[in-house]
Amino acid sequence: SLEESEFVGKKTFLDGAVAMASLCLLWKLLLGDFLSFLVSLPRRMREFLKLRSAHEARLCLEMVEETSEFAQGGQVLRKIFVGRLTKLADPSEKLSGFMSLMSIVSERLISLLVIAGFVSSMVTSAPWTEDTYVDSSGTKHSSLQYILRYSSGVQMVIELIYDLFFDNSSFHGLAWILLYFNTFFMFIRDVSGLKWLPLTILLASARCLYFLVFFCCLIFGFGMVMWIQFGARFIQFSSLDRVVLELLFLSFGFPAHAFDDIMPFQDNTSLMASLYLAGFLLLVVTIGLNFFTTILLDAYIIAVQPEIAEKHADDFMQDLVLHLMSLLGIKQAFKEAREQMCTDRSTARRCTIQLADLSAKRRSSSAASARFQRYSCHVPQAWFHEDGD
Repeated sequence: SLEESEFVGKKTFLDGAVAMASLCLLWKLLLGDFLSFLVSLPRRMREFLKLRSAHEARLCLEMVEETSEFAQGGQVLRKIFVGRLTKLADPSEKLSGFMSLMSIVSERLISLLVIAGFVSSMVTSAPWTEDTYVDSSGTKHSSLQYILRYSSGVQMVIELIYDLFFDNSSFHGLAWILLYFNTFFMFIRDVSGLKWLPLTILLASARCLYFLVFFCCLIFGFGMVMWIQFGARFIQFSSLDRVVLELLFLSFGFPAHAFDDIMPFQDNTSLMASLYLAGFLLLVVTIGLNFFTTILLDAYIIAVQPEIAEKHADDFMQDLVLHLMSLLGIKQAFKEAREQMCTDRSTARRCTIQLADLSAKRRSSSAASARFQRYSCHVPQAWFHEDGD
C-alpha cells in the first residue's frame, strides 16, 4: 500500500502557485466577508431579535400606518421581516429580497465549510494526532513534524500550505458541491430558456420536504421490522444502521447486499424476508417514487407558464416567511402589538367621546347661566320671594 509520506516533497512550484491562488481567491470572495459577518453577528442578532418584543413590533406597525401602503400592511410587515433577516446575513447590506437572502445563506454555508476544512486540516496535522508518517528508520511523526524535518525552502512552504489548509478534503468537497450548484443556479436564472428549472425546484420544494419525511419514516419502519425479525439470521440486517442503509440503497436501485443469503425456495425465513422486501419495494419504489415524480411534474406544468409561476412563487415565499415569523415568535409579537394598539385606540375613542360630551355640557351650562343673568335684571325682585316659586 502507498504511504502518504511518500508524496511529501513531490509537489511542484505550479502546485504551490495553485494553492496560493486558491487561498487568495477564497479570502477575497468568501472568507473576508464571512469573518466580518461573524464579527458583527452578535449586534445584528440583537437587532433582529428585537422584533420579538411588543414594543419594536408596535413601532413597525406605526411605521406601516404612516406609509401609503397601509392597505397592504401584512405585505409590508413581511418585507420588514425579510429586510431585517437579510441585514442579519449580509453586513454590506447590498442585496435585498428573499432570493438574495437564500443566495447569501448559501455563501455563508460555503464559507463555513471552507473554514471547517482548514481547521480540520490543522487539527490532523498536530503532533498529538494519530495521522503518523513513518520515516526510513521506523520513527513515527505527525505530518507537520515530518514536513518540517524532511523538507526545506520553498518546498516546505508548499507542503505546509497543502497540509495545513487542504489536507482534509471532506469539508472542501462539500463546499465545492455547494459552490458549483450556487453558481449553476445563478447562471440559469439569467437564461430565459432555463428559468423553468429553478422555478420547478422552488415550487416543488415544500411538498418534496413532506415526501422526504414520509420516505424516511417508511425506511425506518421497515428497517426496524427487518432488524427485529431477521437480524439474527442475516448479516445485512444485523444492526439497525446497517439495515437502514441497505434499504436506502435498495430504494435507489442499488441492492448492495440486501439479498445476500436469501433463498426463498429453500428456507421459510428467507421467504418471509423476500416478502418483506417485496412489500418495501412496492411501497417505496412503485408507489412512493411515483408520488415524487408527480410532485415534480405538477411543479413543472406551473413553471412553464411564467405569470402563474411567479404568482405561485410569491405565494410560496409569503407562506415561508409567515412560517419563519411564527417559528421565531415574531408573528405573535405583532399580533399582541396590534391588539394593544386596538385597545389603546378604543380607550382613546371613549375618552374623546366623554370629553366631547363634557365639553358640550359645560357649554350648555355656561349658555344657560348667561341667559339667566341677562334676563334676571328685567324681572321684579319680589317675584323671587313669592311662595311656590
